[in-house]
Amino acid sequence: MSGYSSGPPTEVAVEDPSSIKEPEPVEEPKPLVVRYNLNGDLYRLPTELLDSIYDSLSSGTSTAVDVKEHIDSTTYNPSFLPQICQTSVETLWDAAPAFIRNAIFETRSFKANRFLHQFLESVPNGHGFDSVKRLHFHSFQHFPQNSDLVSSDIALMKRCSSLHTVLLNFHVSKLVTPEPRWDPYDEGLTASHPRSVEEIVEHYQLEGLIECAALKKIVFVGIDQYAIGRSCSADPLTALHDLGAWLKEQFAERKKRYVDIGYYYRCGRYLTDLYHLDAEVET
Repeated sequence: MSGYSSGPPTEVAVEDPSSIKEPEPVEEPKPLVVRYNLNGDLYRLPTELLDSIYDSLSSGTSTAVDVKEHIDSTTYNPSFLPQICQTSVETLWDAAPAFIRNAIFETRSFKANRFLHQFLESVPNGHGFDSVKRLHFHSFQHFPQNSDLVSSDIALMKRCSSLHTVLLNFHVSKLVTPEPRWDPYDEGLTASHPRSVEEIVEHYQLEGLIECAALKKIVFVGIDQYAIGRSCSADPLTALHDLGAWLKEQFAERKKRYVDIGYYYRCGRYLTDLYHLDAEVET
């Protein structure tokens, strides 16, 4: 029949199924996922990587912290911390130092100072105090005269081993002696003269600043008032320049290093937008 071969059938070689090898599966790259265990704790990553992650998260938040606005929260987990600190206690302890390093802490009262002190104390292994780099003391000038108390502001600065910038407020009335009083007969302020550097250093315990090993910059904010300046025998704000010159000299002689001293003056009211004053100091 046409279409068919008349010869013998051709044998076809069939490979033994047992000799066929399955192709090896190709492993797809697994995405990097941060997992949580049942207790909500982060799996342990290298410390350097964790610090980098937390620094990135912290630098994206507002770094200006007015502590007085948060004293109604808890000292171990205050409301100024970022949301990641709410994840677990371990995450709080890991993330808090990164936030502290990027923050400018502003205190306006003794209560705010104590609140900040207690929060920093709660961070394990001293990493709270050791992480602080910038402190603004808007009520520094109000330390009482003729007091045997220890300045809580100076005490806080001395605990912060990485502190590189401080801002201290001084109203002109705190830079003259005797402190101005209204004269009911003259209808003006009583005569006064600028306080000496020695008086200011002793009163505000400013020798403690020289013990701050990492300090790079001190900013003095002088709050002027025309009536007080007019009744003073000399410009009372010059006392801040004399104080700054004394501090520079002391750091050079006793610590063999340079400290930058900045000055900023304003009239009357207090301002809060002073965070730019330490911007040029390298972190």
